[in-house]
Amino acid sequence: MIDERARAWGSLRVGVGLFLTLGFSLVLHAETTGSGLEIMQKVVQRAKWAEEHNPQADYTYNQLSRREKLDGNGALKEKEEKLYEVFYIEGLMYRRLVKRNGQPLSTEEVKREQQRERDFHQQVPERKRRKAQGPQQDDVALNEELIGKYSYDLVGQETINGRSSYVMTYQPRSDDLPIRRRIDRLLNKVAGKVWVDTEDYEIVRLQIHLAGKATMWGGLLATVRKLEGEFEQMRTDEGVWFPLRIQGYLDARVLFTNYRLTQNERWSDFKKVGNKNSGNKGGR
Repeated sequence: MIDERARAWGSLRVGVGLFLTLGFSLVLHAETTGSGLEIMQKVVQRAKWAEEHNPQADYTYNQLSRREKLDGNGALKEKEEKLYEVFYIEGLMYRRLVKRNGQPLSTEEVKREQQRERDFHQQVPERKRRKAQGPQQDDVALNEELIGKYSYDLVGQETINGRSSYVMTYQPRSDDLPIRRRIDRLLNKVAGKVWVDTEDYEIVRLQIHLAGKATMWGGLLATVRKLEGEFEQMRTDEGVWFPLRIQGYLDARVLFTNYRLTQNERWSDFKKVGNKNSGNKGGR
């Protein structure tokens, strides 16, 4: 039962994390029109370039994370807000917690954060090794397996923040997609709408929802009944793209307990602090 509960909790965690991971890495499969295929091929190329060059690593910025737990009627039961300073350590993103629920950290919390950061520095070689191995059980990575899950329709162009974007809807290619990893149970059900910058071929905005229930062991362990989210990026004057906001809602059952969560993320105060090869430590 312990292993089963861990798997079920993992499914719930994946559902919440899907708001973030899909936002950064979901690229959809083009299968009908030539123009759509060309757009998505360029998006893939851009994503690979960004992974290789990691332009965000020259910056530090803030991330405000809010999570709310709701009861069965949608009323607020519990909420938590965390403010992070985000920077890069040897090319790997690190989030330093600086406030909780609008208040500075206590002395004990500061000590724990300092220890967590020291541990991260020591773990850098291992983290890089795991990253080089490719996506893990619950990772959402840009690869052929992912982009082959979806079909799309190019429906027009829109202007967002003064920049032109292609607009496409997407949906699973089939009702019987293969399940090779736990996260496939969610990815195989995702549909929505995506906006792609016509110049840089970055994802400007992404909307996701579940086209049907996602379950584990036929729903005995866990069921994700509803998953909705929206992600948006922004381009700096230097031409570097950053996440701007994510908002999402999750309605799920794990074993005999129901969970209803909202997740909201906001990024701000983007500052260039140096060269990513110099060992950025958040400008301190």
